[in-house]
Amino acid sequence: MTNEILQSEVKTPALKGWTAMKYRDPVERLDGNAVWVKRVQLQGLTPSALETYLKSGWTVGAIANDRHLDSVDVAKAIERWL
Repeated sequence: MTNEILQSEVKTPALKGWTAMKYRDPVERLDGNAVWVKRVQLQGLTPSALETYLKSGWTVGAIANDRHLDSVDVAKAIERWL
């Protein structure tokens, strides 16, 4: 992912709760409601990747299987980011 894409995702208000791992302080703690954000980021799921999956017709379950995530985490990402 290019630096331009990372910068545009960080600046987009709709992406509340998502922070590019490159810019995150490694000792920063997430509140209990945002633990899913850490899980999806560790698996490389970004708002732009999620949007690409959905535009291509992927289901929540298929995205979760592809990224080795729980369907609930993917659903929360869709709810918050899109």
